[in-house]
Amino acid sequence: MPIESQTLDHGRTVSVRGALSIWEAADTWRTLLPLLSSPDPLTVDLSEVESCDGAGLQIICQIARAAGSPDAAITLGPPSPAVTAALVRAGLVLELFANSAQET
Repeated sequence: MPIESQTLDHGRTVSVRGALSIWEAADTWRTLLPLLSSPDPLTVDLSEVESCDGAGLQIICQIARAAGSPDAAITLGPPSPAVTAALVRAGLVLELFANSAQET
């Protein structure tokens, strides 16, 4: 699971690419966790995730939970079709991505 981090004027963007599955979950979470704790603005872009299973959904839910914290400046970027399909199959709402949809 390649994760690319880019710092711009408005904060950091982390792009997650490839599979977001049980095989990559531990490494992905180890990479994302310190970034989620940062006070700086962070966008997690999931638009290039090619596949997503239950472990991937757990990571997305943890990111959404961190984004819901009052001190957090975290937004979820647009979901890929694979992420959208996994969320729908799990019966989860796509409102997690509502803020990013309004920005584009």
